[in-house]
Amino acid sequence: MPRIKEAKFTNRNAALKIHGNEHNPPHCHLYVGGFKATIIIRTLEVIFNDGVSKPDMQEALAWMKGKTDLLLNKWDEWHAPRN
Repeated sequence: MPRIKEAKFTNRNAALKIHGNEHNPPHCHLYVGGFKATIIIRTLEVIFNDGVSKPDMQEALAWMKGKTDLLLNKWDEWHAPRN
């Protein structure tokens, strides 16, 4: 599960990852401590949140907002062409 090394957050326990061999639509996983969330890359829609705090989520979404192309390119590196 590749970690997005470019993603740097205030909470050093936070990590943004894209799993290999995943389903569409392109999405990433936010891990903060023992909590996790799933976020659609294009829309920044949070489709799953298992305990990630609002401040941590807001920081991740703010970072992702300016990095959509980077994240979609990472998705393409590790998956079949997206729909």
